[in-house]
Amino acid sequence: ILDIDDLAEQLCVSSSTILKDVEAARRWVYQKLKLSLTCSLTKGIELIANEKEKRILLSRILTIKANSSTISKYSQYLDNDLQFLVDERYIQLVNDTCYAFELKMSGFSTTLMIIEISLASIRAFEGNPINGYESNQALDSVIESLKEAYERLSHRFLAHSEWLYLQDCFYAKQFIVPSNPKRLSTEEAEIIITAFIDLIPEFKHISESEKNYIANELRYTIPSMINRLRNNFCISNEISEKYVANLSESLLKAEIIRDILFSHLQLTPTLTELKYLFL
Repeated sequence: ILDIDDLAEQLCVSSSTILKDVEAARRWVYQKLKLSLTCSLTKGIELIANEKEKRILLSRILTIKANSSTISKYSQYLDNDLQFLVDERYIQLVNDTCYAFELKMSGFSTTLMIIEISLASIRAFEGNPINGYESNQALDSVIESLKEAYERLSHRFLAHSEWLYLQDCFYAKQFIVPSNPKRLSTEEAEIIITAFIDLIPEFKHISESEKNYIANELRYTIPSMINRLRNNFCISNEISEKYVANLSESLLKAEIIRDILFSHLQLTPTLTELKYLFL
């Protein structure tokens, strides 16, 4: 809970300015994550959310404002000891782990992954552990390797549940060539990809090798999209819905993917999310 007068003093603004900004933040938080942000002069400002929801919110803010100056600015007010130091050794750690498993993450996604690991470490150390994960759920070989490498470098040891959360974060990121697309795919993603290829009339007369090429392209994006939608993560580098709507031919294919996702998994991506499939 934040006291409005204390926050106004820290920011050198009036309480009425804080109230106005909090109202805008309240609408944004509800629109993006369906979370409640309450505010009153007597009770202060409070975010009603569990630990996972708080981290997803922090991740969304940092995804939108991902550069060193704004990260420093936001961290000062979001948590007393929150400092994101993106060390080149940790960037290399993620890159080396990905390389060992025939994966390559985009540079921006790599930076965000390090921030999320740092955030998990700080929040857990301060007594805010992640919840909602089964203790008997296993880490896959990529995340197990990343965990071991991180522990060797940092000498910090996160709970199993923290790494299960970070596993979801990892597979929600954007992967690029030369990743092995089959390493990224899942059984659910394969169902979506197959259904999509079967539904597009122009694909009915192409060769199997051409269909496989299309499937591999979709394996870079469909699995991570599913993971983002499941966990309410946001995609990095969002573009406007208006821009996406101008892509008429791609939009038709995107709508087919959206219908398939809803039919099979009851997930509904935004057009901004879907644009990564066809641009």
